[in-house]
Amino acid sequence: MAGWHILIERNDHLAALGERLASASRGEGSVVVAAGPAGSGKTALLMEACGSAARSGFGLLGATASADERDLPLGLIGQLFANAQLTPAEREVMATHLRTPIGQGGLLPAHAVYELGNLLFTLAARKPLLVHVDDVRHADDASLQCLLFLARRIRTSGIVLVLSDMPSRRSGHQPFRSDLLRQPHGHRLTLGPLSRQGALRVVADRTGELDEQLAADCHAVSGGNPALLHAALDDRELFSTSGFEQTDAVALGHGETFRQAVLDCLDRYEPAVAAVARAMAVLDECGTPELIAGLLDTDVDLVGIPLGDLERAGLACNGALRHAAIRAAVLAHTPAAELTDLNRRAARLLHRHSASPTVVARRLLALDDQPTPWTVAVLCEAANEAFTADEADFAHRCLELARRAAGDERQRAEIAAQLAGMEWQLPEFNVARHTAQLDTVLEEVRAGGRHRATLVRYLLRYGCFDLAERALAVIGADPDDVDEVELQAVRTLVAVSYPPLAEHLAAEWPPGAGPSPAVRADPLVRTAGTLRDVLRRCADDDSLAGAEQVLRTARLTSGSFEQVECALLALVYADELGRAAAACELVESRAERTGSAAWRARLAALRAEIALRRGELCAARHHADRALALLPEQAWGVAVAGPLSVLLMSATLTGDLVTAADVVTRPVPDEVFRTRFGLHYLYARGEYHLATNQVHAALGDFLVCGELMRDWGIDLPGLAPWRSGAARAHLRMGKTDRARRLVDEQAARIGSGSPRSRGITLRQLAAVGDAKARPALLRQAVEELQSAEDRVELAYALTDLGQSYHALGEHRRARMMFRRAGHMAEEQRVVPLLNRLAHDFPELRRLELVEDDEEASARITVLSDAERRVAALAAAGYTNREIANKLYITVSTVEQHLTRVYRKLNLAGRNELLSDLGALVTTSA
Repeated sequence: MAGWHILIERNDHLAALGERLASASRGEGSVVVAAGPAGSGKTALLMEACGSAARSGFGLLGATASADERDLPLGLIGQLFANAQLTPAEREVMATHLRTPIGQGGLLPAHAVYELGNLLFTLAARKPLLVHVDDVRHADDASLQCLLFLARRIRTSGIVLVLSDMPSRRSGHQPFRSDLLRQPHGHRLTLGPLSRQGALRVVADRTGELDEQLAADCHAVSGGNPALLHAALDDRELFSTSGFEQTDAVALGHGETFRQAVLDCLDRYEPAVAAVARAMAVLDECGTPELIAGLLDTDVDLVGIPLGDLERAGLACNGALRHAAIRAAVLAHTPAAELTDLNRRAARLLHRHSASPTVVARRLLALDDQPTPWTVAVLCEAANEAFTADEADFAHRCLELARRAAGDERQRAEIAAQLAGMEWQLPEFNVARHTAQLDTVLEEVRAGGRHRATLVRYLLRYGCFDLAERALAVIGADPDDVDEVELQAVRTLVAVSYPPLAEHLAAEWPPGAGPSPAVRADPLVRTAGTLRDVLRRCADDDSLAGAEQVLRTARLTSGSFEQVECALLALVYADELGRAAAACELVESRAERTGSAAWRARLAALRAEIALRRGELCAARHHADRALALLPEQAWGVAVAGPLSVLLMSATLTGDLVTAADVVTRPVPDEVFRTRFGLHYLYARGEYHLATNQVHAALGDFLVCGELMRDWGIDLPGLAPWRSGAARAHLRMGKTDRARRLVDEQAARIGSGSPRSRGITLRQLAAVGDAKARPALLRQAVEELQSAEDRVELAYALTDLGQSYHALGEHRRARMMFRRAGHMAEEQRVVPLLNRLAHDFPELRRLELVEDDEEASARITVLSDAERRVAALAAAGYTNREIANKLYITVSTVEQHLTRVYRKLNLAGRNELLSDLGALVTTSA
């Protein structure tokens, strides 16, 4: 690196040296001490001074002190005289006194010092002289004695003595420095770090561009230390000229040149400075003077000076190493045995000082030896913290180490339960590791432990039902040794998600007197119980409100996802889709900030299910794709059927049968069809088969879905309306009676609070019923589906209602319904419905089906809420009396509201409301 590169922001120093040289030309000598941290450019400053002196006719005598030659008497003075222009006689004098025996204390006899000094004055009498010594702190004592002799007598000579210096704890060096600077002709030049503006000038010199961001980055990594700054730029240029793209792997400060520059800086200091740097690297963000001293087993007062040296050199800032690249360089240069010892001691030290479990665990993981029992609790707690911070791999490593440190089989089983809960959430799901984990789960269950019931949940998630049954048998043999909360959680989860095992579980774990109040208060037990009640059609609004409360307060830990899933699905299956969507968005926003990728994937799958049921097909597909992208399919276990079902349904409903066919051909574990997830898949596959005219296959899927739901005691239309699907298949085959029986059965199973299920069923009742009754049934279906906010089902119901009006000759009403349906179908890209409208009613052009409604949207904002409600019902085809009955107002009030609507919207009457603004008014109401 060329010296001139470093001499930025050194103009004042160069000017001061120039003045000293000018004075020496007039016979006025001086001493200059150039002091600064390692890498600050002291040597470059000396070289610049030498060049200037040579150009002015000065003689030059120079030497560089070295720690290796500190015990070589007069080694440095010998260097100074090596190139001196001495006469033979003078050279003989020099040689004689350089051979003078050293006396007590490593000092030279006074006469020898006098003769050597006089030789320098003799040279200066011939022409001005610049004597420069680099790294004077390493000079031997006899040489320092000679330099001090020279300094005391230099004032009336033509000599400038320039010494570069750094902090040193060496005995005798501080008095030497103080004596030099006490001289009236003694001067100190302090070289500090470069400013940010100085860094920008360096970058401009090196790159030819005023790159302020690069300059800021260089200053951040180097602290303004010129040597470090240039080293970082050297690496950057090396990667650039080698054809490598600057990426995180070769980011600023992470190259070999920078690493070596860091080590060179440390080597320039006393060993204590490097020791403190290693302690800081191990403690990292936890470093304080007290902890550093504790780690080095020294007094805290002895740490302050090395800390100051590191900060002045730009290697440290605010008590910590400045940059990760500096820390990496220090750690890489620390001998392995010493690093292991430091990490071991740091872990204990930090634990004693109440550092966070994650901080302690990082030191424990850096050890290459057998962990001790005290670390188990720390590692397990750190694993939980890491999971919530989206560091599943770190959490897994903590638990693996904890299992190695566990003192007995029961403790290992407890840790295995935690490992089982995290395995599927690792960034790179490893099938081989996963299989090995499954093979050991039963052994861990047999080993005991109050949390071993959690292992059963792990087996269930991956469809290992045979192993799960054996595990249940083992636990059932000694149920008192299992945590009661986890036992009840497994019991309820089996009932709602893995119903075929419920009978086996009841045999192994008899219900007894029922769970205690403390167990019933557990969030997972409570939400799983609410989901079970919804599926059995016995839930009330209080339990659904309780599920919402759990969602508002749930912590995103490795074991809490199932309680969130159960709470959300309870709302979904109860057709409380608005509440489910709001709660899901709340949890998802927290997961985006603190949750793992696995959490975000599972929440995306739930969001996809909610969007599908609200007729938001584009959003449903987006969330399903995102779920499968965030988590590999094999990591989902049997739950993979969830996002696949949504993907299949959304593709089918939008007419993307290529994508739907691709989903259908993806392998799905056979065990899926022994779970609740399989019901969603069967129903979605039935819809696909129906859309592709495979009517018998569709009917088979719907009927199998229904058979399983009946057998498992969860025959709820809100879970999967299989009877509606089967009825449509029967209608395709001309079997109206069978279709009617199925729809009647479904109608009988719908509770009072299920608008979506009721709307779907009413639409099917209209399809299998008398033509004259259809408009009334379909109007009710439209009202229910509008309340449920399912835009796709609503679009189909509107289309059916339009067809009924059309068949009855009410073409104006029919046209209005078709336009509303077309608007929604276009919005959600329901291509099959748009094609159906265009085919069945070719007189309606597509532009008429879907109007450009920006202007109309602006117009209806002038309506009050009451006016909009009345207008919505009028646009839906209701008479004034029907509107009055629905809204519990008088017919006169309805007429008054409509009059104001017509006036505000500048409409001639109801006909224009129906034809021009029907879709918008009803949608916004």
